[in-house]
Amino acid sequence: MEETRGSNNGEQDQAGNQFAVRFLFQNGKLMRRTLSVYRVVGVICLGLLAGCGGSTAGPRRLNVSGKVEFNGAPVPYGEIVFLPDESRGATGASGFATITDGQYRTETGTGPSAGQLIAIVTGYKTGEVTGPEGRPPLFLEHRIPVELADDKTVVDLQVPGSAGIE
Repeated sequence: MEETRGSNNGEQDQAGNQFAVRFLFQNGKLMRRTLSVYRVVGVICLGLLAGCGGSTAGPRRLNVSGKVEFNGAPVPYGEIVFLPDESRGATGASGFATITDGQYRTETGTGPSAGQLIAIVTGYKTGEVTGPEGRPPLFLEHRIPVELADDKTVVDLQVPGSAGIE
């Protein structure tokens, strides 16, 4: 009886080995594909991270500041987005700033590059969110052409009363 058991175990071992080889071969292909997908994803992620590394290449950004008035009064709160004016052939970096008590200043690295820009200004009555609609607006997305130079980084912006909401 022991011999039969031994031969059964041998047959089971051989069948098990064949299964293991077949399993590994099939999974080997799968593993190779999976690893190559992970490699591609990894290379893409490294490329994206390298692009965010604070390189000095690219257009020089300016620190821009100034006053913003709506109908002759300081804008209590708002935002400004500076975009290159493509209609006038401008290219370069865009920028943004927050308006507080009629004043704005771009932070280092958030200012636009020099050239012909469009300042898109949005003004609110307060910086506080007062309800489900958010901040109560004074005016929305008023566009003002602006020209910046390396030596001209203080820009005061006037939004006419006709741009208001009410």
